[in-house]
Amino acid sequence: MSSHTELLPDKTDKLLQAAVRRAQLAPLLSKLAAGVAVGMFLLFAYQSGMFVSLAPKTVEAPPVIDKPNQITGQNARIAGFDNQQQPYEILAKNGEQDEADANLVHLQQVVGTFKKVNGEPYRIKSNTGLYNSKSKMLDLDGAVKITRPDHFTATMDKAYVNVETKDLQSDVPVVVETNNGLIRANGMKITNYGKNILFTNGVKAQFDKIANKGDEAQ
Repeated sequence: MSSHTELLPDKTDKLLQAAVRRAQLAPLLSKLAAGVAVGMFLLFAYQSGMFVSLAPKTVEAPPVIDKPNQITGQNARIAGFDNQQQPYEILAKNGEQDEADANLVHLQQVVGTFKKVNGEPYRIKSNTGLYNSKSKMLDLDGAVKITRPDHFTATMDKAYVNVETKDLQSDVPVVVETNNGLIRANGMKITNYGKNILFTNGVKAQFDKIANKGDEAQ
């Protein structure tokens, strides 16, 4: 009697091949898992605002503060009101803040316009000027000219003006031309808001004689 023996298929090769495939895929799967983990972390960091705190902060420029009477450059201007609430304006072709004293401004080609309490204007011109914003004093130097229309024109080399009281003083020779004469002096003072004018130190005056004659009686 013969016996039939059934042989089971050998699965060893297939198991080995599967193991090899798993070994080959393991690094790829590991990298894929690591990439997913990194992506999830980055998403969490973005949503939590972590990148905002790590990002470099933008430095904002400091605000520009417009300080009164701080003047540098061409076409400088100083303006305000005196003690009688009359406006004044000082213009200069150039103005430069003093490096040692911020209250001082050096001016070139100065033209100042002031007004009396009745609104009557007068003008002051000079080659250079030094304005003190603290004391409100304006020191004029070089070809100083003071003009009051229909009244007089005074010329001198130096003068000192208080822009709030409109007081003016000069201790150098002064020549004043009026509508009817000429005055020479070695000094001059204008006080009381421009009402009083005093000539000092050797005054010489020359006036034109104007005689108005009516019709002679017949």
